[in-house]
Amino acid sequence: MLKAQHEIRQSGQTVIEDITETTPIAAESKDKVIKFATEWANFYPFYAQFFSRIQLIQMKNSEEGEEFYAEAMEWHRRRDRLKELLFLAGEENINIHRIPDWERLKSKDAYIRDANYLTPFSFVLDFVNPFFMVANHSDALWAAFNISHEFMDYLCFKYPELKSCWKINQ
Repeated sequence: MLKAQHEIRQSGQTVIEDITETTPIAAESKDKVIKFATEWANFYPFYAQFFSRIQLIQMKNSEEGEEFYAEAMEWHRRRDRLKELLFLAGEENINIHRIPDWERLKSKDAYIRDANYLTPFSFVLDFVNPFFMVANHSDALWAAFNISHEFMDYLCFKYPELKSCWKINQ
């Protein structure tokens, strides 16, 4: 039994037993999906530290130093690159399996629901101002960031060549 199905059963929700196979995508799109996933794997540890650092700065109500500004510039560089790669890969090609945690978060969080984000990737990458993002959406962002882990796991199942870069960066 899949972890997601078990969680749904435990919560009393109806389980969808039929897991449909995704439609094969063109080789060019596959390469773009792999490129996006590889970049996300490299971004994953950076984002966790950056997000935590912003929370700490906000909790302490402290001033940011030059070192933090360099991190913010790095956030923008990485975010812009990932957003472009997500667009080029086609978000529908990355959303290859139903993730109940993402569906629950989408139904619970009005901001995510109203914007109709297809994956946690587009939600996380949608923010330009990292301080605003953490101050106003930290719980949903942290949840989406962690849910992206499941999306990446399924991408690794479909594209085994991703396993080496994804497992290293966790």
